[in-house]
Amino acid sequence: MFTLHYIFLSRINESVTQFLSGWNHHAIRTVHNRSPYQLFVEGSLSLQRSGLVALDFFNRVDDHYGIEEEGLHLVEDDFDGVSIPESQFQLSDEDFQQLRQLIIPTAVSSDYGIREYESALNFIHRVVSVNQTFYRQWIS
Repeated sequence: MFTLHYIFLSRINESVTQFLSGWNHHAIRTVHNRSPYQLFVEGSLSLQRSGLVALDFFNRVDDHYGIEEEGLHLVEDDFDGVSIPESQFQLSDEDFQQLRQLIIPTAVSSDYGIREYESALNFIHRVVSVNQTFYRQWIS
């Protein structure tokens, strides 16, 4: 689980950041090709000139603001998101620094990080094996 977190959470977060940046700056045809970011800035400046604060605006609208009566029909579901358990495995600070130097989770790869995952897994197996051997020798 530790290795999955180390490699893929970083890659997922980087992909989400790239998607958000692209989404926030894409042109929307129905608002004269302005982007969501441009609309946000325009709205913020308009709000500033009106003498209101954002909280005043949100206190004036209800949960259905911006939804047309005959438009989008929302379907309620019980999906609560994805739950990712925390890893119980811990590397020493020294081993973790070595792992970070050897394997960069977000390195560009043609196999979506699988090679980095396998390398990290091999590294961790070596560390655990060395530590178990040392522990056995120490208690003998």
